[in-house]
Amino acid sequence: MSRRVIVVVVVVVVVVVVVVVVVVVVVGGGGGGGGMMADNVLRKKRDQGHHECEVLGCQGASEAEESGFAWRNCNKNPGHPNFIPASDFSLTDLPEKFRQPWIFELVKYVSARTVRLRVGYISTARPDGYCFSNFRGQRVPHFGSGIVSTFGFEIGPCPCAECGESPSPRQPWYKIMVHTALHVVYNSEEARATQVSLFYDDEETCSTNSKMKTIWGAKAVEIPDGGDFCFLTCVTHDRQLVEQLQLADRQFKLALSMSRPAGHSILRRRLNTELRKLCVMVSHPHGQPKKVTVGEERSREKADSRRHQFHYIYSTDTCPGSSGAFVILADSDLSVYLPPSMMWGALHSTGGLEGGLNKSGWSSPDIYGT
Repeated sequence: MSRRVIVVVVVVVVVVVVVVVVVVVVVGGGGGGGGMMADNVLRKKRDQGHHECEVLGCQGASEAEESGFAWRNCNKNPGHPNFIPASDFSLTDLPEKFRQPWIFELVKYVSARTVRLRVGYISTARPDGYCFSNFRGQRVPHFGSGIVSTFGFEIGPCPCAECGESPSPRQPWYKIMVHTALHVVYNSEEARATQVSLFYDDEETCSTNSKMKTIWGAKAVEIPDGGDFCFLTCVTHDRQLVEQLQLADRQFKLALSMSRPAGHSILRRRLNTELRKLCVMVSHPHGQPKKVTVGEERSREKADSRRHQFHYIYSTDTCPGSSGAFVILADSDLSVYLPPSMMWGALHSTGGLEGGLNKSGWSSPDIYGT
């Protein structure tokens, strides 16, 4: 065998060994305990059915490294060609038939309110057969998405865990309400183990003194027959965080006032038949910085024969970590202003339907004025 061939063989062997070591460290943890944890992660991923939480928690690697590994090795959307970094999203990223300034401003606004959730505990109250029920009482974390619905100033002693142990709880404090899927955060027991990251727009926002903010959940309220919907209450003393949300509100109102089509009401603009098909989502796939995906509504399923509620089915790309993300649906008579009291819409619930389609929890078009 020639020297050149020997050198090539040695190089190939070294590369294979390096790849195996990386996979063991990131996925397996590099040891007996890590292997057990990796097995739990894989089993928990399978225990959610077609829901789309990202499950992390392997030993031997940080969650950021695991998240990056999951992103790079995604089987559902290899390479993620249709996932646009939220910080780079522009008007030209909308299909030409949907390329209207007010739609772009709406996507930016929803993006500013989109949050990543890290749920660190599974409640023992999850019923048999429900998502993650086989992991009740365990602390293998999963990630999902959500959206800030309302926020405000509260008078009285702060109810957060830190203040609950203090003889002098802070006053005043701020309450931030987040909407997400029920299978992401099931109840208050899980809410108290949930970290909510706001303004996680890119890797730079994770750096010291960045604009990304992290707060904790305090309680969760399930909506009866709510179609995979949950209100998550969060508590913070961070006035700067609330000011960032207020700034996003002001910027959105100003942008809409400047982009309003002449002769149309910004709150009740009748959309043409073609425009009603638009479906946009902002989420945190694989726990990564937020991404925007654009697709179309394909159909809807009646959720309840007694009420005007539907599950929406769409071509918009999703990934593990997209569960609970807000689905922007340009339905007829859509209230495009979406003031906080109306930030209820469809939330992403299920992926992997036939034909590569995805589905929301139920939402009522009545909310949008149809």
